[in-house]
Amino acid sequence: MFGKLNRHHLNNFYNNTKKHLGNVYHHTKNILGHIDNGINVGKTIFSVIQPYLEELGQNNINKHAMKALTHYDDLKKKVVDTHDRAENTYNDIAGKLKEKH
Repeated sequence: MFGKLNRHHLNNFYNNTKKHLGNVYHHTKNILGHIDNGINVGKTIFSVIQPYLEELGQNNINKHAMKALTHYDDLKKKVVDTHDRAENTYNDIAGKLKEKH
């Protein structure tokens, strides 16, 4: 019957939502890991060519690259801190629910 909810429907909804969010989480984490690896490769390459840029008088490039890397590191720290807080909150809630159940 349309609109009738029972425990089975709610359980399926919960499990499907949990599975979907888990897939999104892992996919996003994988993409961000690839981006981070690319940034780290770029940092390595930049550290090698930086002396040559300075020698050629391209301090402007150096200044902008260092500013971009600083912004990236700040953003990464915020993302990691937010992830850690969310994970701790989730574990706290899950632990309390297990105690109640």
